[in-house]
Amino acid sequence: MRLEIPINEVLHFINEQYRADIDLKVMSDDKIEVTYIDSLVLAIKEVKENVLFIHYELDGLAIILTGIARLFMKKKLAALSIYWNPKTKEISIDLKKIPKMDGFLKFAYVSEVHFVSDSIFLTFYARNKV
Repeated sequence: MRLEIPINEVLHFINEQYRADIDLKVMSDDKIEVTYIDSLVLAIKEVKENVLFIHYELDGLAIILTGIARLFMKKKLAALSIYWNPKTKEISIDLKKIPKMDGFLKFAYVSEVHFVSDSIFLTFYARNKV
């Protein structure tokens, strides 16, 4: 099953849930640009049963800003099950910890994530019954 989520809905969710006014711009099938004070590029590296592994690319000022932001956001990120590794420039996100997704992910899992035009596409597969 494929689920299409328009970028404007993602922006609305982030703004309402986390009070962060950001901008998202699709760059390619696996890359999206996030702008909040400065911009950074996120690239989907891998998806393993509801965990997204994302590589990020930064330039000069963004390196300094993200280092400072990481210090201030450490506890909040841990509560959201977001692991941020600045040495490898990777972020992992456990989708089961996102409010309103955990119930659905008991029955299905995300196997792919793609960015197309102004949407994010998630590919789901049903879990095997135990």
